[in-house]
Amino acid sequence: MADKSVPVYKVCSIAAWEAAAATGSLAMGGVDERDGFVHMSTAEELQKTLDLYYGGATAIVILVCDIAKMEAAGGEVKFEWAESRQADFPHLFNIPLPVSAVTRTVPIATSADGKHSYDLSA
Repeated sequence: MADKSVPVYKVCSIAAWEAAAATGSLAMGGVDERDGFVHMSTAEELQKTLDLYYGGATAIVILVCDIAKMEAAGGEVKFEWAESRQADFPHLFNIPLPVSAVTRTVPIATSADGKHSYDLSA
C-alpha cells in the first residue's frame, strides 16, 4: 500500500487553479471527467506525467495536495496500478479536488524546446 502521509500532485492550468480558488474546488475536465476521478501523481511520477501529457504547455502549475485533507472533505484516494506506466498512481474519487486540500502551488518553467522544470523543495 502506498504511503498516504506524503503529498500527491495535480498539474493544471493557472487559469483552472484561479477559477478553483473562486469556487472552492478544481473543476474536473478532460481525462478526469471522462474517467470519473481526479488523476494525480507522486513526486517520482511527476516529471514523466508532465512529459507525456503537458509537453510544450505553458501557464501550468503543480498543486501540492494533502491526502488526509482530501479524505476529510469526503474524497477517497486510491493508489491504482497503471499498466501503461508500470506504477501505482493516486486517484481522487467522489469529489472534485478541494482547494482546502492544496497546501501550496509550485510554478513550472517551460523552456523554448517545451521541456518543464520545477522545484518541489522550494
